[in-house]
Amino acid sequence: MNNKRIGYFFIILLLVFSPLHLSSQEKGTWISHICYSNDIENIVQVGDIIYALTDGKLFIYNDTDDSLEEYIKSGGGNSDIKHIAYNKKHNCLFITRSDGIIELLYGDMTYKEIYNLKNYSEQNIDKTINHVFMSDDLAYLSTNFGFMTINLDKVEIKGTGIFYKKFNSMCTFDGKLYAAREDGVYAADINSNIQDASVWNKILVSYYYSGDAKYNFTDSNLKNVLVFQDKLYFIYPDTAVYVMNTPTEVVTVQAGNSPQSMYNTDNGHLLIINSNSCWDYENPTQYKKIDIDNLRYIIPNGSKQSEYWLSSSGNNLSLVKISDSNIEYLKRWKAPAGPASNYPFSQTMQNGQLIVTGGGFHYDREFRPASLSILNTSANTWQNIYANTINQQSGVLSQDFVYAISDPSNTNHIFASSWGEGLYEFEGNTFKNHRFFRELKMCIHFSNPPLF
Repeated sequence: MNNKRIGYFFIILLLVFSPLHLSSQEKGTWISHICYSNDIENIVQVGDIIYALTDGKLFIYNDTDDSLEEYIKSGGGNSDIKHIAYNKKHNCLFITRSDGIIELLYGDMTYKEIYNLKNYSEQNIDKTINHVFMSDDLAYLSTNFGFMTINLDKVEIKGTGIFYKKFNSMCTFDGKLYAAREDGVYAADINSNIQDASVWNKILVSYYYSGDAKYNFTDSNLKNVLVFQDKLYFIYPDTAVYVMNTPTEVVTVQAGNSPQSMYNTDNGHLLIINSNSCWDYENPTQYKKIDIDNLRYIIPNGSKQSEYWLSSSGNNLSLVKISDSNIEYLKRWKAPAGPASNYPFSQTMQNGQLIVTGGGFHYDREFRPASLSILNTSANTWQNIYANTINQQSGVLSQDFVYAISDPSNTNHIFASSWGEGLYEFEGNTFKNHRFFRELKMCIHFSNPPLF
């Protein structure tokens, strides 16, 4: 009887989880289907060209002709992108990847690989890159082991500082190189041997702070340092932004608004960001406040007054115009077409369409947002049902879809099973029904219920 129970158990597993095999028809080339609908992590503008980084993938939007292009290297090496930064002098986008590859992308979509950090001779150090700062021919990479300097003109590494200290960010100012490190803020003469730890001197910041005691800090709390209008600015995330007016005077710029990041813009402004607002500083005393729910990233649209490229949760790449407190979307949801998730778990070829689930399980569940993506194989077009839509329509926090099939007589009628929330039924893009597992009745009769 135990063998019989085990047999029933595997039959059920096969019925629930076994996907249908795809056709082995030769296509000659592979086509990438990437999801670009997730929140955008970084935006870089070069004239009418907009580079947008989302979920480790890069796409390019042309504001003139409304075209979209994916950046996928044909020769491979397309691991997740971690940082992008533009170098004006060399007219290229500087890219770092999760596998340690560093490359330069040019306007004609050609690229050069500079280095793979994983091949560095000291294999036991943490090579995570935290920040990229551009200065003329050089790119300064703040890393968990110290820093690396790359010469973009020669396309080679200029030097490496292995200090076994985490560098959070770097910048240059008044002939010095500044670094916000895990042990405080340090500076070195730009023309000295900066790879020598002895040339770096600690800069006292918190010692000279004279503001509200609620925003006291230690120098190791400072995660970013930059220069705005000939003064050094520092951020203590979720607490305050500080400015060093003189070497012995430090005051707050923004406090009490939970600032999360700050950065310079190409139009000479300073942006300070939290999860729902942006402060656009034209100078240290004059700024414009922009309120955007679930703001992810924002930059000015070149020199156009009151226009911004941004990403907020659910809006992808958008162009807005700000008038007083009103927000007008000039462009919205700009991204290449693709599936709903970059975490596909199962795929089913049925009725001339490929059904892909977003979610999964591994021993236990993955807790990934549930999604369905349907590819019309003849038209090569995607139809997506996103996690937020499923949650809103079903009233259930839906996660980990593991398999889906369509009704043979109605391709729009789809059933999806999940690892935890039961069975879902859809008609087109619309949620139709949901049943938890405890509400479902077994389709197979057991004279003795299986023990699982």
